[in-house]
Amino acid sequence: MRYTEPDLPRPYKVPGGKLGITAAIAAGTIVILLMVVPFSPAALNGVEWGIVLGWLVIGLVLMAVTKGTKSKK
Repeated sequence: MRYTEPDLPRPYKVPGGKLGITAAIAAGTIVILLMVVPFSPAALNGVEWGIVLGWLVIGLVLMAVTKGTKSKK
């Protein structure tokens, strides 16, 4: 939207600007890595991986359905 609507008011500003965005991305990446690394104390077990994969499948199905309905309009 910054390119298509450059003059539109932007009421939300990220705290810390680009540094805040970078810190949030780094924190999220660290959390994900801790859950994916097999010998980490926070690592996911088989049941939790099943839940993650189930939600992934649901999301992909919903994405395919909504993409199909948008293309028909």
